[in-house]
Amino acid sequence: MINKTQIVFRCDGNSTIGLGHLYRSLALAEFIENHFSITFLTKVETTHQIIPDKYKTNFIPQDFSIEQEIDFIFTEYQTKSSIFVIDGYQFTQAYIESLCTKFKVVYLDDVHTFKNPADLIINHAGGLDPLDIYSDFLSRKCLGTDYVMLRKDFLRKNKFSTKKFDVLICFGGADPDNYTCKTIAQLDSSLNKIVVLGSAFKYAEQLEKLQNQNCKIIKGATAYQMAELMQQTAFAITSASTVSLEFLACSDGCLYLIQTADNQKFIFNYLISYGVARKFEGQLDFFNRQKELIDGNSPERLLKEFVTLEYELGMTLRYADQSDIHEVYNWVNDAEVRKQSYLSDPIPFDTHSKWYMKKISDDNSVYFIALFEEIRIGQIRFDIEDSKATISYLLSPSSRGKGFAQPLLKLGIKKLLKEKNGIKEILGYVKTTNSASCKSFKACNFNEEKTTDYPDSFLYRLKL
Repeated sequence: MINKTQIVFRCDGNSTIGLGHLYRSLALAEFIENHFSITFLTKVETTHQIIPDKYKTNFIPQDFSIEQEIDFIFTEYQTKSSIFVIDGYQFTQAYIESLCTKFKVVYLDDVHTFKNPADLIINHAGGLDPLDIYSDFLSRKCLGTDYVMLRKDFLRKNKFSTKKFDVLICFGGADPDNYTCKTIAQLDSSLNKIVVLGSAFKYAEQLEKLQNQNCKIIKGATAYQMAELMQQTAFAITSASTVSLEFLACSDGCLYLIQTADNQKFIFNYLISYGVARKFEGQLDFFNRQKELIDGNSPERLLKEFVTLEYELGMTLRYADQSDIHEVYNWVNDAEVRKQSYLSDPIPFDTHSKWYMKKISDDNSVYFIALFEEIRIGQIRFDIEDSKATISYLLSPSSRGKGFAQPLLKLGIKKLLKEKNGIKEILGYVKTTNSASCKSFKACNFNEEKTTDYPDSFLYRLKL
């Protein structure tokens, strides 16, 4: 049996800080669980009962500082074949930087308050520009509702044409400021209300006083039950958090929002400006959504991103040498490679041999062979002039189309910068017809420019 790469979710949740980080991480875990081994790492005081038994759960001692936590992780997780997913506001830039020295790191972002060195940054609020996220120059960013992290039950299509309830009220798993009771008090008592509480809600006694024949309270609904309730409701009043996106994903009802925390401002502003929600100010009126927001394909998109990180874990680079000459010769004469090259004619071996031996001994050329699980899969070369390095890369015919290009570019650039000082800019030229390579450069944060240096080509530029 092949060992699966381990994904460690580091997040907490309880009645004080809410359960949003936990539920978001649980949704992401559900997307990738068939491909990876899943572990949740939480503080002892976390409401860990909501974590399914199918996932392994480890605990950090309650009184550990953030510095002690790093030492604890390095002791408990000694394998480098792990990817850490970090979700929470207590984690600092220094914390993420420490983790990045040993593991691949994914950061689930809300507030982007520091320069983030994570390998992958995910923020499913809409309306964000990549420049809004201050990060390492090679950090991959997945922004917007195309990457929404919702449990799969909420991604099902609406199956209910009639509405059983007038209004659903839900402010997440904890609602520490009791917006639930405040909202009920503002609504017409004749409305047929369904109130959904999370396991960390601590105002149950106060709420029970408001319960009557028009106000039904449900505690601890499963994702499946919650989705069905949403689908049977004409209106919903929720926080501008994941629960609002859950409603938009599975229901055709009208959504009203209350911003209950500072970190919700991006979702709040975007959903209202996009025309799919309104601010709750005491009244409910029917309105038509201007656009649909969530297409239900985020599980596939995010799984692909994690597989790319897994490829980075398994890929290594070494300097090209004479033993690679025949392999590289076969690669460069592949029909697809010649088609995308600026000189498309087949290359004779004598010509290739002279060029290759010169390149691997040239101080102004940095030439690497890429290996995945010890098998040669491609090459990447940097030709250096002053402070600029121009990329040339290719993958073997058997390795194309599998997602290796982004890891190859990222690892190649990182290794170049370790080997050579003074590089300030990296360039790449790609034919406009080579859509796969264009996509790979853009995914590595290169800017695309028109160029006259080569015909029918883009210039990709990464400033360091």
